[in-house]
Formats: sequence, structure tokens, C-alpha cells
Amino acid sequence: MKKLFLIVVVLVIVTPLAYCLVPFPYYSWNQKLTVEVEKDGKIYQASSVVKLSFHRSVTPHGTAYYGAVKGEAVALELDKGQYLFALLTDTKNNQDYIKEVAAKHVFEKELLSLGAPSQDNNKNEIGYRNDWLPYMALLPLGKKGNLKSKFYPRFITFRDLNDRTSLKQIDPLKLEDYFGPNIRLKKVTIELTDEPVTLGRMQKILNWYPQRPIPALHENEETSTP
Repeated sequence: MKKLFLIVVVLVIVTPLAYCLVPFPYYSWNQKLTVEVEKDGKIYQASSVVKLSFHRSVTPHGTAYYGAVKGEAVALELDKGQYLFALLTDTKNNQDYIKEVAAKHVFEKELLSLGAPSQDNNKNEIGYRNDWLPYMALLPLGKKGNLKSKFYPRFITFRDLNDRTSLKQIDPLKLEDYFGPNIRLKKVTIELTDEPVTLGRMQKILNWYPQRPIPALHENEETSTP
């Protein structure tokens, strides 16, 4: 009986330690989000580079991916003091947008062709879980693609850059409703890059930002996903 008890105790202690020694995979890449607008025949363009990192860890319910985002939103200056911001969330305020949705759907065809699992009921769309992550590592630097409008980030502007409460959400397909005639969004792209992460620009444009930040303008956090 004592021997059986000792075996149980050893298993209880050793099993979690064994999990800790398992080399779980880690994936990381920098991606550049670029917004291009045409106004009065002139092209305006701005970009922001974010770093995405994923690692798999043991949880009480099994294993889960932990995803981290570091970087800032895109700030496109159209006229002096007039900015269009492309946030790190989508129009539904999905906090996992820039971390999981954007790149996955821009490079969906390439990832599926490399063997990434598809949805059970639609072989042309990537599965909902994070099994696509290992295939991102197979894509080369410089790989670039356009976002479809249904996967656009959330766009905002400020009536007054000095007033945080003057924030206004913008329909990217109807920029003329806010910025006047002869303006349109040409494209939104994502590119895999080795350029450094964009940091510090929000503080230069919005003087209230360090004291009262808006999370979707800047990210440096880690969250868990299945």
C-alpha cells in the first residue's frame, strides 16, 4: 500500500515537471500594415510594423497558444493636422484581429497550399484553430497581399487631435462623408518584413495619449487562444 502511495505521489509531482520540459513551438514574425488613400488625384500612404509572437503552453485544460502583439496603429496624415488611423482591431472591435485574423486571411491561399488545415465544411477557408501558425514560418520575407474589405481594420479620426473625446469611427468605403469629395481608400496591405516595430508615433501626434491611451492604437500584451 505504501509503495502504491509513493508511486502516485511521484506521478503527481513528475508529470507537471515533464510537461514543463517539453519544447513547445514558438512562432514570431513582423508584419507591416499599409494604408493607401487617393485624394484629389494625390496618393497618401502610411505604414506601421507590429511584431506578433505565439508560443504554446500547458494549461489546466490542456495546451493553448499565447499570442502577443507589440506595435502601433497606422496614422495616415491627409492634410496638416488631419489624420486617418487604422487600428489594431477590426470594425467589431475584435482584439485578436491583428494577431490572428488579418495575416491569416491575406495569405489564406498560400497557407492552404502549404498544408494548413481547412474548415471541415469549407476546404477553401482556413480552420478556426491556430493550426495554421506553423505554416506562416514557411512564407518568405517580402510576401505581401491585399486585405479584402470585409477584413479591413477599424478606421477612426479625431475632430480635434487635442481632444480624446472627439474620436469618430469612419467607414473606409465612404471616406468622402467625413473628409470631403474626391477621396477614396485604394488598398490596405499586409507584408511580412524584417523592419523594426513602429513605436512612439502615437505620442507625437496625440499629446494626451501617454496619460489616457486607447488600447487599439497601441498594443504590447499577451492573450491566450485555443
